[in-house]
Amino acid sequence: MEQEVIAYFRSECPKDFISDVHYLSDCALKDPHNKQPENYTRELLMDDSVMHIAIAYDPDPMHISVVQEKRMYNNMARVMSKFYVRSDYGKRLGIRNPTLGSGGEFLRWSTAKILKLQIDACEFAGYDNMFMSAHYPSNRIFEKFVGTISKLGHRQWQTSRDKYWVCDGPIDRCAQWIAWSGENCLKQYQS
Repeated sequence: MEQEVIAYFRSECPKDFISDVHYLSDCALKDPHNKQPENYTRELLMDDSVMHIAIAYDPDPMHISVVQEKRMYNNMARVMSKFYVRSDYGKRLGIRNPTLGSGGEFLRWSTAKILKLQIDACEFAGYDNMFMSAHYPSNRIFEKFVGTISKLGHRQWQTSRDKYWVCDGPIDRCAQWIAWSGENCLKQYQS
């Protein structure tokens, strides 16, 4: 197996794929560069809020991301959630993609493929509205990332100068920057 992305709806995951989810969970929990290891337990990567799981291989499992659906999302699907890349692959962004413009944007091959598969899964499941979120002190890096993925042409994404609630918990963890495609149905954080 060379570079490829494999994805399943959670309810359809075969045992060998679940083993790869567990492997990446173990990597994330032990990764000294992972700022939120508690987000990557085996239970959270496979819990009832997870609709779809994608893993990138190069040739070993190196990158995972899930789609989540929760009542608090008000009929939106959360893509690019539980986004983790093994730290030994962290700096391997790939090559410059000339179709994304001359601004020097870089995007991992796996990120682009995972996002496309997640969008397809959401549309198949009946979601017209999707969002992704980032837990950064500033939204500048996130806006650049969103601008780059918008150039892929899968969907158009919008950002906001406001934070929105993406989980139940403390403000510093659950009020995050978001990008959405379709209608934004999330509750805005009021500072």
